[in-house]
Amino acid sequence: MSFGGPESIQPVRDASLRAAARALARLDRHVLRAISAFRSLTGGILHGACTPAEAARLTIALFDHSLARSDPERGLFDWERSWYAAVLPPAPARVLVTAAGAGREAIVLERQGYAVDALEPSSRGAAECARRLAPTSLVTAASYQDVARSILDGHLNSCATIARQTYDAIVLGWTSLTNVLVPTDRERLLMACDRICPSGPILASYWVGGVSPSRAGRLGRRIGEFLRRRGAPRLAPGVEFVPHAGFVVRIDERELAQVAGRLGRRFERAASAPFAHGTFVK
Repeated sequence: MSFGGPESIQPVRDASLRAAARALARLDRHVLRAISAFRSLTGGILHGACTPAEAARLTIALFDHSLARSDPERGLFDWERSWYAAVLPPAPARVLVTAAGAGREAIVLERQGYAVDALEPSSRGAAECARRLAPTSLVTAASYQDVARSILDGHLNSCATIARQTYDAIVLGWTSLTNVLVPTDRERLLMACDRICPSGPILASYWVGGVSPSRAGRLGRRIGEFLRRRGAPRLAPGVEFVPHAGFVVRIDERELAQVAGRLGRRFERAASAPFAHGTFVK
């Protein structure tokens, strides 16, 4: 009895491989949908359960945890490089980088001849940033709320030294304005920046657009609300939880223009890029 040669078997093998590929593709889609639903559910639970203060602390803790995977030597993104070149005063101007992480933006600016100070809410990130910058740089572990309280309200906290400085420009670190969840907190931050950088540009990048919570996310929010302490303040509906970025809010650029006007500035949105960004200028 003959079972045929390789030529007769190959079509059967090819058909089996195609069937296996289709099955794997379906399985992959199911797995990705399950992961997405799980992330939406857990994000919704966190949204419902956390107060604004708890959300801020969780976001800082996530960034602190991610430092081990970050590479502060990777340099600027192309859109950042073009933006900085267009709006920053020439070196050796004095620049403050906030939410500096381990120093990605600050390192580049220092190598370009700028005098750079930095703020970072993660104590580990601040220590790593300080290690990489010149000893003359002021590097402080502080949140944006700490910044506003020190500069606007005179609170004696870790930002006290920064509060006494004057800068030629301020760079709000990569999309960090998006992590400031409350509009009044965003305005206070920008007021504080204007106070210590009265004439120079203030650079900000942020997320825009609207995203409605999924079915799993809505279920998670209901569960989280049940878990939240009675009477505790809740997060605004527009706040969302993103695993790699913590709690974020997508910002309406009309708000930025209005705040700029109250500061005697104008907000100039930059050209399209992977992340929306613009400059508060005098």
